[in-house]
Amino acid sequence: MIAGLGVALVESDRVERLLDRHGPRLAERLFTPSELRAGAGRRGAERLAARLAAKLAARDALGRSPGLRLRDFEVVGGGRERPFLRLHGTAARRARQMRIEALHLSLTHDPPCAIGQVVAEGA
Repeated sequence: MIAGLGVALVESDRVERLLDRHGPRLAERLFTPSELRAGAGRRGAERLAARLAAKLAARDALGRSPGLRLRDFEVVGGGRERPFLRLHGTAARRARQMRIEALHLSLTHDPPCAIGQVVAEGA
């Protein structure tokens, strides 16, 4: 049964400008260390925009509960691996409360935009 659905569109140029303006402090609030490593180098803004879109979509799929931080959603994999979400902290607790059994993630990026879609499957 579908317990939640979220979709988000993020502009990679906007992510790049925000990170340039606010620096590491903002990056560390939004992304885990492994996500920041995945977003380093060429096409980094595109990768980070896709991850941010996934986090926003996942937050929507869990119902935008108070206390949900974007860093509590971690996008693992990508590139040649199928990406998936790992939940931490408040997001993990919220998923347990909702009896979420699986989160299905789809990402795409075609500059200047990235899209993340999450389907939360529950009992």
